[in-house]
Amino acid sequence: MEYDELGNGSMVEDTTYFDLFYTLLREENRRFYQKQGNNPDYLLYNFELGASGNTTEFTPYPSCGMSSPSFQLQDTVCIGNIARKRWSISFSQYPMATYIIEGVGANSGLLGPVCRYGCPECSYSLLNFTLNGDTLYQGSCSMPLSLPAAPIEEEVRWQQLPNEILCLSPTDGQLSLYTSDGRLVLQQKIKAHQGAGFRLDAQPAGAYIVRLDYSNRMSSQITIINRN
Repeated sequence: MEYDELGNGSMVEDTTYFDLFYTLLREENRRFYQKQGNNPDYLLYNFELGASGNTTEFTPYPSCGMSSPSFQLQDTVCIGNIARKRWSISFSQYPMATYIIEGVGANSGLLGPVCRYGCPECSYSLLNFTLNGDTLYQGSCSMPLSLPAAPIEEEVRWQQLPNEILCLSPTDGQLSLYTSDGRLVLQQKIKAHQGAGFRLDAQPAGAYIVRLDYSNRMSSQITIINRN
C-alpha cells in the first residue's frame, strides 16, 4: 500500500525477481536451522511440538510483536502419500499464517513470518513446497487426524516445455491459466488420462499459475515465461 498526504491508501502491485544463492537449511532432530552469509546458523523451525502451545515454541521469531498467537493440533495433510501433522494458529493482532505443517512450515511460506508485525501491508503465502524436483505439498489434500494416510494411486502430472505447459489428470476437470496477480487468461476442460495444456507463445513474459480443478481437489504449477 502507498498513502497520500490525506491518508488515503492505494494498492501498488510490483514484482521483483532475484536469481541468487539465498540461504542454507539444516535439519537435526526434527529442528530446522538456517544459515545466511557468514552469520552462525540459528533455529528456524522446531517440529518437536505437542498438541498445543505458543508459536514462539515453534519459531523463535514469529514477528508478532509483544504477544504471540497459540497453536493447536488440527488434522493432517498429504505430502506425497505421507500424512503430516497440521496445527492451526489462533487469530492475532497482526495475522499472517493460519496453520503450520510438519516439515513444511507455516502457510505464509517457508521463510515468511507467522505474523506481519512491523509490516502491515506485507502479504506472504505458500503456493507449493518442492524438494529435489518433487512437489510435496500443494494444499489440496487433507484428512481427519484419526485416519491413516491412504496411498495416492494416481497423481496429476505436469510437463513444462519451452513454449507450452501440459497436464495429465486422473479425472475430468478444468484447466486454468492465471497471471501472478490472479487474472484469468485462458481456460479449458480436460478429460481423464488425456493430456491438455496451454501454448505460451502469445503470452507476455512473466510468472503464470496453471491450476487444475478436479474431483473437489486442486493442483497448480508455476511457469515462468522469458523473452530474450
